[in-house]
Amino acid sequence: MGFPVCTGLCSVYGDSGMGLELFSYVFADSTDRLRDFMDLYLERSLAELHAMADDYAAVSPIVLVAEDFATKQGSIFPPDFLREFHYPYIQRLVEAWHEHGLYALYHSDGNYRKAIPDLMNCGVDGFYCLEPNCGMDIVSLKQTWPAMVWAGGVDGVDLMERGTPDAVTAEVRRHIIETDALATGGMFVASSSEINPPLPPETFRAMVAAVDTIRRASAHE
Repeated sequence: MGFPVCTGLCSVYGDSGMGLELFSYVFADSTDRLRDFMDLYLERSLAELHAMADDYAAVSPIVLVAEDFATKQGSIFPPDFLREFHYPYIQRLVEAWHEHGLYALYHSDGNYRKAIPDLMNCGVDGFYCLEPNCGMDIVSLKQTWPAMVWAGGVDGVDLMERGTPDAVTAEVRRHIIETDALATGGMFVASSSEINPPLPPETFRAMVAAVDTIRRASAHE
């Protein structure tokens, strides 16, 4: 997946070091300035996107539109805020990626399940990360929205770092079998987080091997 081009939302409240509390005051007192910043950031992102999209397409047909706006319990921001300061910007980026023939998956950590219909209305092709311990179970998500592409979902902390290869194999099997993914497509089996140094090679190998084993078994049925 290509490196993400962002809307600027995380750059305001996170990357700037402002933090959510100060951001709340700035938003309340200077809403127009926030809107101006977001608009300028988007124009820069679109310029970068169009400049590099063809190079991305030569490597992968899929890119990420990545922002973090959720905790384990749900969205940090109320729906009205997201509809004004997030979703329109997501839509502009997705439309631009589509102009170059690329598919765009939306990424956020945390539980953003309630926002999925709004994000779908932005034109995204699917979703990535999917932390099961936050209520983002990939089986449930794919069964609810089967037309979307779902990527990730194999717990990257408690399971991949602390679990056994057999447990990883069982979870991958659940994902593939219970969603009928081999017949319907629309799923990338992957960790719900980065492949970090604490993760044992054995569990990573088990995840990859489980996919291959299930595919081979299906081909011989």
